[in-house]
Amino acid sequence: RKRRFKHCFPHGATPFRFVVCIFCSNPMPPKPTKPNSASAKSEADAAAKAAEDEQRRRQEEDQRRRAEDDARTREAEDHRNRAEELAAIITREMGKTIAEALGEVSFVIDIYRYYAQQGPALLADAPLESSSDGTAWVRKASVGALLGIMPWNYPYYQVARFAAPNIMI
Repeated sequence: RKRRFKHCFPHGATPFRFVVCIFCSNPMPPKPTKPNSASAKSEADAAAKAAEDEQRRRQEEDQRRRAEDDARTREAEDHRNRAEELAAIITREMGKTIAEALGEVSFVIDIYRYYAQQGPALLADAPLESSSDGTAWVRKASVGALLGIMPWNYPYYQVARFAAPNIMI
């Protein structure tokens, strides 16, 4: 039997246009979410290829430039501009009150802004104390594309928590 995929981040708001989830369903009755008609394998292959291509492209950029890029600022602004729309989705799909949903969107905005402001400092090389001659450093670097498996009950928060720091690297 085939599993179906459905794009589960609303309206492509995330910087990762290849975010997909396997068989999304709305936990709030009575309306089940209908998966789209694309097959799981082709959708997963396309998502993995897009992630790999993007990771390779970004590897060629200077890490400091990526950290200073305003992608996280743009994402925060997008969430701020669409806060009511995004909160309505949370309310409809998870049963949260509008106040709780707006709080979640506000928290997500704070996450993206934090990483936008602190990005360069967070990626800076850090010296490591050594008991022997020589020097040692901690350097943060990409190891490849990442797969994030997100729970249904905090979609914006979980995506932001996962995506914001990794966009820099």
